[in-house]
Amino acid sequence: MAQSLVGIDDLEIIYQPEPAHYQPSGDDLDLADQGKSFEVTCVISPSGRLSDCAAEDNDMVDQNFVRVAVKSVSKWVVGTQTRRGESAVGRLLTVTCWFRLEGSEGRTSVAAR
Repeated sequence: MAQSLVGIDDLEIIYQPEPAHYQPSGDDLDLADQGKSFEVTCVISPSGRLSDCAAEDNDMVDQNFVRVAVKSVSKWVVGTQTRRGESAVGRLLTVTCWFRLEGSEGRTSVAAR
């Protein structure tokens, strides 16, 4: 049986780390990825931690950013029940990760949906 999705708006976010302040190491990688996004899908564990996080297919030039974002998302903790009182344990949550430049420093921005 396929795992069902749960929306972030239907969960309480207990812990979300500050967005990573990632700076690409290659020339123009930040410009090539500016404004791009990709999704990370995780399983909600019995403790509320996100486990088995994996990035969906994406067209990011700098795949190190993808690894940094997946690591960051895997640190999230969410409530184990939906706002309607249903169990969220074992369900899938998809988080959208964006790469945006702020000033001269490349930073990640993670927005959930």
